[in-house]
Amino acid sequence: MQVKFMRKLIAALCIMTSPAYAENVLDSHFSNPALPSSGCFVRSYSKSHLATHPDQVVTEIAVMVSALSAGGRVPLLDVFVTLRGDRFQYHGLATCNTKGKGLICLLEGDAGAFTLTGKNNGALRLTVGRQGMRFEGDKFVEISGVQGDDRVFLIPNVPGELCN
Repeated sequence: MQVKFMRKLIAALCIMTSPAYAENVLDSHFSNPALPSSGCFVRSYSKSHLATHPDQVVTEIAVMVSALSAGGRVPLLDVFVTLRGDRFQYHGLATCNTKGKGLICLLEGDAGAFTLTGKNNGALRLTVGRQGMRFEGDKFVEISGVQGDDRVFLIPNVPGELCN
């Protein structure tokens, strides 16, 4: 009886300490050949979703590995947002560092921060930092990290041609 228990315990410990268990979002979501693309995540919100979330200003958000990244272990990421009532697509460039299974990312020019964690089916969860995220385009815009419905985004992995 004790031998069976010990075998099960050893098997469970091996699974818990295997590389797949300790995998970072870089491996599971940005370098995973099983996903539709490596580093292309886009979410467009439907009119019905936006109608039920009147405090949400983001209508589309995209996160992708930047062409400026040059194949480094921790990529530079391009972040694009489109806002309600504004057809302009705002852009920010983020540098990221690993922390546990996620990434902590800082937008260039002290424009705020966000974290990325992996979710099922290859999606990313982007959580806006408390200081928000700011973008410059035809005007300056800010996404609050403390109020409204724009603090957390679930962004699916999509085919790479959608990020070109």
